[in-house]
Amino acid sequence: MPRKKKRNFNPYTPLVSPASGLSTTDGRELSPNSVLDNFPCGSSLEVDASNTLEACDQTQENVTDEDEDVSALLSNLSLVGDESGDGSLPPAVLYFGWLFKSDVCAALKEISVAYIQQCYFGVSQFERFLTTSSEKRGVRDHMDFYQYPARSRKTRELPDYHVTAKYCGREKLPTQEYGKEFGHLLGTGSNVHIIGLFFTEKTFGFRVKLTPQQIPLFDEKDASTKCRSKSSAQTIPSKSHCDDKISRAHITIGCAPNVKAYQAGEDLKDLIDLETRVQSVFTADYTLENGDVLRQFGRFGDAFIVYLSKQFIVNAEFNFKT
Repeated sequence: MPRKKKRNFNPYTPLVSPASGLSTTDGRELSPNSVLDNFPCGSSLEVDASNTLEACDQTQENVTDEDEDVSALLSNLSLVGDESGDGSLPPAVLYFGWLFKSDVCAALKEISVAYIQQCYFGVSQFERFLTTSSEKRGVRDHMDFYQYPARSRKTRELPDYHVTAKYCGREKLPTQEYGKEFGHLLGTGSNVHIIGLFFTEKTFGFRVKLTPQQIPLFDEKDASTKCRSKSSAQTIPSKSHCDDKISRAHITIGCAPNVKAYQAGEDLKDLIDLETRVQSVFTADYTLENGDVLRQFGRFGDAFIVYLSKQFIVNAEFNFKT
């Protein structure tokens, strides 16, 4: 199959106007040629003076406190609001979690496309992995392999990306129990720390490190994976990627055809297990253009993880989806 020509993306065009003053903290103007160019190592990004998508050191053990003024992804970004309108909880909800405004979802989508491109065109092993996975499922355009679940594909709506804290499945009992304990926090703003990406033959997502304030809200059934000790020579994954009871926090970005979104959590659980057995599992590391590390698991590239050199911090609201 002939090698696909690399697409040219300008991810910020629909999100930030030229007059918005997008620049690095040292005053340099940013090139919009690719979203990854807009996240140089060692710099944070500013949209005007008060609105920032920050890049923070992933290896620091103390995540920014919730009370600290960490600005939103885009200028004039508002929160999503309580779906019930009056602060009351409906009898049954689909899930509780950290929800993103549409502007943030659009930015996350563009970032995900940029990373797929960089891995695909920069690492031959990843290209082979994505090509093989696409051919198995009859997907012609490899860049479209990770389509979001059927509802979004059919309607072409922007996916409502989120971090699930508690899945209730529109059942009354879990909704009432969880709502009784944490309902008073609905509508509160929160910062979501994105620390990596993962790719399997079924799903693609962003890994999230929960803050100390978010950990109690994260359902333990979704957080049962425990990291074991690793060799002192092992530099990645860092403690940020492998904290007990919070490792499975993630944002599902896309799925292979006919794969449900919940599979991303199961895939991440399996990948965390591979991380803890890294000395007995074949791995290969590749440095991406921006300094991030892409790790291959399995001699034939069964899965890949991107370890970010800098975290992305975006604004969200703790709420529910009916």
